[in-house]
Parts: sequence; structure tokens; C-alpha cells
Amino acid sequence: MHYPKDLQTMTFIGIIKEVTDNKEEAEVLLKKVLEIDPNYPEALYFYGIKEGKKGDYRKSVQLIQKAIEHQSKGATKELSEYYQNLGSALWKLNLRFDAFKAWKKALELNPEQKTAEEYLEKFSNEYGMPVAPSKEFDDYYAFQSMKIEQYMKKNNKSEFDNLDETNIVIKKIIETWETIVKRKNLSELSIEEKIKIFQKTKVNY
Repeated sequence: MHYPKDLQTMTFIGIIKEVTDNKEEAEVLLKKVLEIDPNYPEALYFYGIKEGKKGDYRKSVQLIQKAIEHQSKGATKELSEYYQNLGSALWKLNLRFDAFKAWKKALELNPEQKTAEEYLEKFSNEYGMPVAPSKEFDDYYAFQSMKIEQYMKKNNKSEFDNLDETNIVIKKIIETWETIVKRKNLSELSIEEKIKIFQKTKVNY
């Protein structure tokens, strides 16, 4: 195969071949670009998309994250697209909160990023958080998030110091949660009523 000298041209031809179903040639071209420049962002990004289409979402995330790292900070529209697709790959890996962060970043970089906006709306629960596998988990994660935020504020910190502290706090939150579900049938309550109960319930850390 004859290769153009320009990396951008090589990447563009690779994308065209992918779209026209010449997937093997597309892969050869993108790999060649990355052989010449392992940090070339456009090739990293489109190779990440290609891996995602094959179902290798972990590889897709790695490649798109590297593309973001090496893309010009001024290329906001391109970076917005990168973050949107990063969010989609993260969602497939069930990394729901990380996916939301990526989609929100996509919108921050480009408010006209409609796909990210649609996904945030589609995959949000009534608490404005990533939808969980079941309604009960939606309620629990909302409670957990609220209590972790209160814990951090009370202790004047932004993150846990270590894994032991994390496990202790989460264990106490779960124990408190179990007392709530024994006393209340949350499925019968409105979102406002549930939030009020969550806010009033104290966790003894």
C-alpha cells in the first residue's frame, strides 16, 4: 500500500475506508499513522472509535483518553466530540458516573454537542444522577451521594484519605440505609418526600 506523507491525509483516508467498509485497510492506515507518531490525536481518536465498534470498550477508552491528552486545548469542538464518545464507551463499561462527567465536559466545551445533551437526559434518573439498574438503587445512590457530600463538608475535605476510610464511611451509610428501607416503603413516596427523609437521616460515622 502506498502511504501519503501527511499524517492528517493518512488519517482522513483511513476514516473514509472505515466508512466505506474497507475496515482492514482502515486499520492498517491508522496503525501506520500511530507507528509514525504514537501521539497523533486524530488517529488515536478514530482508532478508539473503531475499537469501540468491535466491542473492546476498554481499549476504546484508553485510546480516546490519550487522544484528549494530546489534542490541542484550543480544539474545543474536536475535544467535545472526543469526550462525547469517551462517555459512550465508559457507559458501556458500566462506569456511569465517569460517563456523565465526560458528557458534561463535552457540553462544557461545546454547548451545541447535542448527542451528549441527549444522553445526559436519556440516562438521568429523577435525582439528576446516572440511572441505576433498578429504582431501589437509584434511591440508594442518591442517599449515598448526599451523605458522602455531607461527610466531606463536615471534615473539610474533597476526597477520602485512603481505602480504609472509604470502606468505613460506605459501610456506615449502608447500615443507615437499611434502617430507612425497613421503616419506609420508598416506592410509595414522591421524589420530594424521599429527599426530605434522606436529608434528615443522620449517619453515625
